[in-house]
Amino acid sequence: MQVALGASGRETDPARVAAARATLDAAAAQALAAQTQLADLNNPPPNSVQSARAAVEQAQANLDGAVAKLDALRNPPLASRVQAESAVAQAEATLSAARENYDQVVAGLSAVTDGVAVTIVPDLPSVPPPSRRAS
Repeated sequence: MQVALGASGRETDPARVAAARATLDAAAAQALAAQTQLADLNNPPPNSVQSARAAVEQAQANLDGAVAKLDALRNPPLASRVQAESAVAQAEATLSAARENYDQVVAGLSAVTDGVAVTIVPDLPSVPPPSRRAS
């Protein structure tokens, strides 16, 4: 068995020397890894910088588009409002004409035919008129 002598000239346990060497090697490996990481941070590969910039630009474009859509929903153009109000007025007129026609058909069927009185009870859902905001 060999015994190592320390700097003081005393005997040193080989197991302690091996453990100290393993700790030294691990610390050296960590230092090398940290230096490599620092070098990568100081000089990043061009493709990773370009990819990151492209991702940021795409995210900004998506945000700009979402903000524009939100603004359009909050403040619709006057032409869109006029068109929507016209469509509502036309639908209301069509509904009114259909109800009037239905009432006339029901009234005609309620008449006595061949001595039998027939009455049809209307079963149309009530559609409230849309609320209109002041323009």
